[in-house]
Amino acid sequence: MVENDHGPHITCDLRIEEISGTEPEAVAGLLFNTPEHKAALTALVSNQTRTRNRPDGWWVAAADPEAARHAVANSYPRSAVRRLAIFSDGATRPVDQMGLYRWPEYLDLLDKVGPAGLIAHVREIETADPEGATHPRTKRHDDATLASWSCENAANSTPH
Repeated sequence: MVENDHGPHITCDLRIEEISGTEPEAVAGLLFNTPEHKAALTALVSNQTRTRNRPDGWWVAAADPEAARHAVANSYPRSAVRRLAIFSDGATRPVDQMGLYRWPEYLDLLDKVGPAGLIAHVREIETADPEGATHPRTKRHDDATLASWSCENAANSTPH
């Protein structure tokens, strides 16, 4: 995510969702550890596995270095960048899967509480919904990692 004077710009490879469907859609209305949830998860993972690291599929670099050639990327002039953040999918759940925040609000929260505080907030949300009833998802907790950078005047700042 890069934010400039026009707002946040999200760069995200959504091919897995476009090909296999989203996790919330796959397990909607199904509670964790039920046979129905397990069956839906098995079907989703099977389809994801079948389409992973293929020219007509989606790519995971950890499994195949060839994935780097298929990466979705953008670039921005440094002088235009107000703040930026890189999130794992587990850290973006409150925005893109649960719909609890829009990106500007989520970034403001990140600025307020910092990376550790934002990840703690994600865990609070997940813990408050232990069965996945309110926020359907494939697992109770996902890895949540992020790195962020912000400045008042990117043109005059130097990263440390």
